Amino acid sequence: AFLIVLLKAGFALVTRGATAALTSLFGGVLSYIVLLLTLKREKSPFGMIGIGILSALAHNSGQLLAACIMTGSMKTLAYAPALTVFALISGSATGAVYGAVYRRIHNMIDNRGLFEK
Repeated sequence: AFLIVLLKAGFALVTRGATAALTSLFGGVLSYIVLLLTLKREKSPFGMIGIGILSALAHNSGQLLAACIMTGSMKTLAYAPALTVFALISGSATGAVYGAVYRRIHNMIDNRGLFEK
């Protein structure tokens, strides 16, 4: 997953420039850290949708942090309320899809005996 974060930031650098690369990198790294902290637990108290929302909030926070650093201004935080709404929506959708895919893949693997229980 971290390799994907780096590849995505590199692609943003090549196709859209340093600003896009930095915001992609900051958002991706913070989201990755949240995923590590929440998915590492045996039983997460947040559920799949909660993890999706937390990850989306972290991603948007990383992007805002990068914007604050690049502009040297805290005025970019004015976007936080809108980004929070979008994080709730996109994080819910991502978490729901992840939950459905995760269960199906593990059911397929378990039925074929690829993992020991």
